Amino acid sequence: MRIAKFRDVVADNRGLPLKPAAAGAFPGVDWSVPACAYSVDVSPLKDGATVLATAGDHPAIVSYTCGKGRVIAVLINPHGVPADGTRPYWEWSQWPRVLAACLGWVGAGFEAETGGMVKKVAVDPAKMTPERLFMEGFDLPGKQFTAMLREAMGNVVDAESARMLLEAAVDNVDKVEDTELLSEVAELASPYLGRDDAELGEKLTRSNLDFIRGAGYRCLGLAGDPKYRAVLEKGLAEDNPVVAREALLSLGRLGQRESAPAVEKILASPENRLLAAAVLLRIGRTDMLSDALAVYEQGLVRRIRLKSGKGAAIDNLYGGVSFKLTPAQRKRGLAELRKVERLERNAIDDIRVFNEAVLALPPADAGRTLDLLSQSTTREILPLAYALYNRLPAEAAQAVKPKLLAAQLTELRLLAE
Repeated sequence: MRIAKFRDVVADNRGLPLKPAAAGAFPGVDWSVPACAYSVDVSPLKDGATVLATAGDHPAIVSYTCGKGRVIAVLINPHGVPADGTRPYWEWSQWPRVLAACLGWVGAGFEAETGGMVKKVAVDPAKMTPERLFMEGFDLPGKQFTAMLREAMGNVVDAESARMLLEAAVDNVDKVEDTELLSEVAELASPYLGRDDAELGEKLTRSNLDFIRGAGYRCLGLAGDPKYRAVLEKGLAEDNPVVAREALLSLGRLGQRESAPAVEKILASPENRLLAAAVLLRIGRTDMLSDALAVYEQGLVRRIRLKSGKGAAIDNLYGGVSFKLTPAQRKRGLAELRKVERLERNAIDDIRVFNEAVLALPPADAGRTLDLLSQSTTREILPLAYALYNRLPAEAAQAVKPKLLAAQLTELRLLAE
């Protein structure tokens, strides 16, 4: 489209009926149920644009190609005052299918895969390697060991070198003069550790340093050996909630129902409650589904509050009067910002883990979940409800429809129409 003037819009509160304009553009959409827009942009279309749907006599959804790129423009918007007896398109049960068809056209060909390429990072022989540091670290004084540890981080190229670096750091922890460096080492090595590192993980959990123990709990979870369940359950009592979170995640990976009593205790604490609820579902405690969903709703609201809190912390540090901050105040502000950012990241990840646990439930439990979600007034549950409903077998979806038709949220009622 070409912008001809400011607010080039036609508005009609009596309704501009939506109709398909291109055959086959919206498969599966039932256009027999009328829906209307009340405001549509009428800017002139570019040459080559294809009208897929109209609102009254005006283009409402248009497509355009630019080389290999594809673009969909939706020219209608929710402005206007709908007249009685008309159905706004955003309250139309077919509207999600219209949007899905648009996304399907834009993303055509996404199934094609390109062959994976393994990028090998070459070891720099001029620098200290994790293997050499592991062998020679005992003979190095503290200051030199710290410098060599930092240098060896650049030569971590695979699981073996990551393991060697982490073991060298743990064995010589009293020589490291920079505790932040140890945290960086644990963070760098963790992604490389896997099923073969259970013994190393158990060794790390005995460290005096929080972040080293956290890496150890992660190792034990990735190893997947049930014999370390007691160690991970003990990790739930860690004073540092970040370390306890790693132990909780690892118990979820083990999937042992015997862990349920230890995990249930986390539900009564202020930290890691949503993650605990997800782990309980993952290990088979679907009898706690109602309590878990209540914690989920609280977690969704908490994530929004954390996002707002991060904005306030950023404004305090960099806003219009931030020049008045003393160095001490700025230092406290930066610490607060880092804390809020960490909490927000964890909250987002906890929601992802919970969603995955719910979407993996069998159809009977999935139907019960939708029944419980239909009683909610928290709009943030809608993405999970839509994803869950669309994964149900036809019979299970039909069985849950009466509950959804009586749902508190309009969007859930539309889902069942």
